[in-house]
Formats: sequence, C-alpha cells, structure tokens
Amino acid sequence: MALRICYGGTFDPVHEGHVAAAAFAQKTFAADVYFIPSADPPHRQKPLANAQQRAQMLQIAIADTPGFFVDTRESRRAKPSYTVDTLREIRDEIGAEVPVAWLIGADAFSNLHTWHEWEKLFDLAHFIVAVRPSYTMQPLHFPINERLCDSPRRLRQNPAGLVFKLECPLRSESASAIRQALAAGKPPLGLNPAVQSYIHEHDLYPKAL
Repeated sequence: MALRICYGGTFDPVHEGHVAAAAFAQKTFAADVYFIPSADPPHRQKPLANAQQRAQMLQIAIADTPGFFVDTRESRRAKPSYTVDTLREIRDEIGAEVPVAWLIGADAFSNLHTWHEWEKLFDLAHFIVAVRPSYTMQPLHFPINERLCDSPRRLRQNPAGLVFKLECPLRSESASAIRQALAAGKPPLGLNPAVQSYIHEHDLYPKAL
C-alpha cells in the first residue's frame, strides 16, 4: 500500500535543505510528500513570517516537483497547532490502515517527549528521522529499540508505529542563518531564487535576529 509522508515544520523560510530531505524520503519510499506548515507551534518561538506567507513560499519552492504537495490544515486551525490533532484529522480522512509517516529531523525527534500527547503519535504514524550519514541516535527519553526499522517495505506494509533512520546527504542550510543573512543584506545560502524574490517583495525578515 502507498505510504503518505507528512513533513511538518515552520519553514520560516523553506530552504533547499528542506526540499532535499523531502526528495530523499520520496525516493527512498516511493511516496508522495505533504509539507505541513505549522501555524504558531506551542513548543517553540512564533515564526516571523505568517502562516499564509510560509505556505506560499512552500508552494513556490516545490512548484516543479511531482509528488510534492502543501497541506495548510494547521494554518487554518483556530486552536494551537498540535501534530497529534493533525494526524487524527488525516486518519479520519484516509482511514486507519493507510501507512502514514511523519518526516522529522533528529534534533526535533529527540524532544518528541515534550510534544502534546506524544505517546499517541506512534498509534497514528511512523516516524522517518532524517539524520546525517553515520549519525548515532542519542539516548532518548522514550524507548524506540523495538520500533527501529531499516526496511522501507515494512513501513509501507504497516500503518504506524515504526521508526526509520533516513541517512540524508549532509547539508549546511539553516533557516535561522538565512534570516540573519537577509536581515544583514547578505546573500543567503540555500534559498530558492523564486522564494528569495517573494521574500523581498513582501519585505520579510527585515530586522537582524
């Protein structure tokens, strides 16, 4: 059965590292990738660009990539943006048996235990953890040994509950570094030229951070 990959984040702004990680996951699992920009995530600082602007930058960045989509459900939600609610909504739409995976970076995954109703997440989706080559998973606040899986096929055959370490090529892009470069009037590294034009047109990230 086809796997659906959900890639959540602030994407403030989306950069080529985000797109490269999604492309690597898409190739590894032969799956569509749905970028899900958060509204105001409760567990981190509020994004500088608003939800509509971040979604538009995503649309621009992935416009020419088949199998990439932007899902704006979190930005339309009036209440706080919790991943568990997003996955429940997706399950209500596609059913309990379709394989779903949440693409996440290693640093964010290590803090999963701080997320709202985090224990329920494994009942709703797999986790694809994007890591550097030869990365060693640090000790976590929750057990995952029985969930670790190195077979893309197993993720496609099960609806949820597994953890896959996706060793992505090392990239240096950083949203914070891009914001700082833009604020300082310097050329940002790893920013799609069309996204950069949108940022200048809407005067985003004007102040030093």
